[in-house]
Amino acid sequence: MSTLHRFFTAREKGLVKKSSERSPTATVPTKTFHVAVQGCCHGELNRIYAACHDHEQQTGKKIDLLICCGDFQCVRNEADMKSMAVPDKYKTVGDFVLYYMDPSATAPQVTTNENASKQQRQGQSFRQYRQAPYLTIFIGGNHENSDWLAEESYGGFVAPNIYYLGHSGVIVVDGILCIAGLSGIFKDMDYHHSYPSRPYWSQESAKRSAYHVRRIEVEKLQAFISILRKERELRKNPPQNVMVQSKPQDADTTNVENNTSSGVNFAFTRSSYPLKVDVMLSHDWPAGITKYGDEAQLLRYKPYFKDEVMRNVLGNPHTLELLRLAQPQHWFAAHLHCFFQAKVPHRDNLSNGSGNVVFTNFTALDKCSKGKGFIDFFDISVSRVHDGGEGEVAWDASSPISSPYVEKLKTKSPDFAGKHRIQRHPLWVEVLKASHPHVSRNRCGSTSCRNPPGDPPTALDPSQSVFFDLNKFIEDWNHQEKNFKEHQEVESKNVETILGAPTTSALLSALHLHPAEPLQVHTVPGAFNPPFSTVTSAAMVMRGFKRERIESDAWDLNKADHAEVSMGNALTWDEDLCPS
Repeated sequence: MSTLHRFFTAREKGLVKKSSERSPTATVPTKTFHVAVQGCCHGELNRIYAACHDHEQQTGKKIDLLICCGDFQCVRNEADMKSMAVPDKYKTVGDFVLYYMDPSATAPQVTTNENASKQQRQGQSFRQYRQAPYLTIFIGGNHENSDWLAEESYGGFVAPNIYYLGHSGVIVVDGILCIAGLSGIFKDMDYHHSYPSRPYWSQESAKRSAYHVRRIEVEKLQAFISILRKERELRKNPPQNVMVQSKPQDADTTNVENNTSSGVNFAFTRSSYPLKVDVMLSHDWPAGITKYGDEAQLLRYKPYFKDEVMRNVLGNPHTLELLRLAQPQHWFAAHLHCFFQAKVPHRDNLSNGSGNVVFTNFTALDKCSKGKGFIDFFDISVSRVHDGGEGEVAWDASSPISSPYVEKLKTKSPDFAGKHRIQRHPLWVEVLKASHPHVSRNRCGSTSCRNPPGDPPTALDPSQSVFFDLNKFIEDWNHQEKNFKEHQEVESKNVETILGAPTTSALLSALHLHPAEPLQVHTVPGAFNPPFSTVTSAAMVMRGFKRERIESDAWDLNKADHAEVSMGNALTWDEDLCPS
């Protein structure tokens, strides 16, 4: 049994109080996050950060983090644009290059009057503004530097204070806010297919297929959410034979001399990681979500969505089930370049036991464009149950992070504070480990893989070693008597390294896992992936300040000449420009 797994076995070790022992007067501390949310980014980071700064000046509220719902376009250089699935006339090095830092690169100086005035307007120098001013969390869309994001498919920082959630991912911000995300858009033809070989830019079809959602990514999230739901149920109604006090031999012991421990400190882990997803992100919409909002107004604004709305195929048909299972406070999406809100009701029997109706607030946001209204701001309150309420260790609502990382955060400069604000959820790490051998080939479930036309179907051996079995993973976890098949038993001293791994490669190294082909390594000989310092010139960086996005309106599907719903060839630009 891995050390991370022990977090979820407290009820077997007598660390959960009986319901009769709970204090009826326990308080529930609450922390409120002021969150900025952007739809499609399209590389316009300067404009987005400026809007956040203006919002802070006008309202006096400090923004805790920024969320971007896809089409982030983290392009470092011209070579990165080769793996973007957009017409050449739309390929441009956006603002991300100004915030990307390679250790060997020297920051170019900004000397022109135009650039100086822009810096003065934004209130920061180039060198200061090189660090993203807000902790930025994003998912991938259908216009991305897909090759680089594949290397970070398990999530990680792509620049200081800019974090990619991965193809799918779950993180905990400040020890309490749980955010889950799913990158890409749904295309039925690729949902059961494996990921294409890298580099994606070597084939036009690979560039398109790379950003299509795979089934295994959805099932990984489903496994995570299902187990959290079961854990909340057990915490609410623990077994009556559970001992109230922990035994000395169950407690984690620490060797003071070498500062190592025999296991995860339960108090820290238990108090730092929530049992409910608070915010979920996707690029395209859950199919059917329009029924819960003003569908008529949406169709008046986007009439060419009518056919897909009527057939209930506008978006991903598998994510509405995730929404109902997770019941997050908020679900944010983008892709369709319009603002849309909906409220999805749930009968909640777990949070308060009363069966009251709770809601998920779905919000789709517009793309970044000139003017105002392309970004929105939300106050998200997160509660953590006190020790007396559900047997959890008290969380200090006055502290930004209730974990050992708080001391590290205090000693670090603000520029790098974001690195210590984000941790992977320990259960998500277990899901990654269980699915890792099968993720690149998209092997999950007991059905056959769907091969390209003309190829015979590939039958999957109904064995855990051949595919990621969602039901078996959940069953093994819930029954406890079965241990997971581990690639490598994780030592307790590596827990901090694992949960806080800043990149996918660092996570794989900490878990002693080989990179998954073709995701995290190139599989085509001679792949070209030059470093930042050898490709990006100062002149190219300056272009990010000088350019006028004259093609901005072309991103608006309402004005595009070929903005029509199409379910045809996935390799045509017309289809992928139209968000289906």
